[in-house]
Amino acid sequence: MDTILLVEDDTILREVLQDSLSDLGHSCLAVGTLERAQQVLQEHHWDLVITDVNLSPGAQKEGLEIARWLKDHAAHTRVVLMSGSERSEMERSAAALGALFLPKPFEVDAMIRVCFPPPAAPDPPDPPDEG
Repeated sequence: MDTILLVEDDTILREVLQDSLSDLGHSCLAVGTLERAQQVLQEHHWDLVITDVNLSPGAQKEGLEIARWLKDHAAHTRVVLMSGSERSEMERSAAALGALFLPKPFEVDAMIRVCFPPPAAPDPPDPPDEG
């Protein structure tokens, strides 16, 4: 299963999401600040980082800073950005950083679908030669 870093300043949402991810068998560390996220990003390898875009009141889109750092230093890490505002702008910003976007509010099942999409169906085999 995946190692996941969850960065969310809302304590209740952070706990609900961490429990849901852990119940699915993932190893999930949840933190609530940009500073703590920056620390653990440098200490561990993460398969997936799920981060709120605005991590505190009046925040300056700190989640985008996390996504930029990952793009530059850990491009293999999948990133999901969460935000309750500016949906079209956030979708564009996420796409530019190679991240996925999850608009708030959302159901846990929606988060799971965004974070763990089903694998693409394989291409059908070529038809046999009739010659």
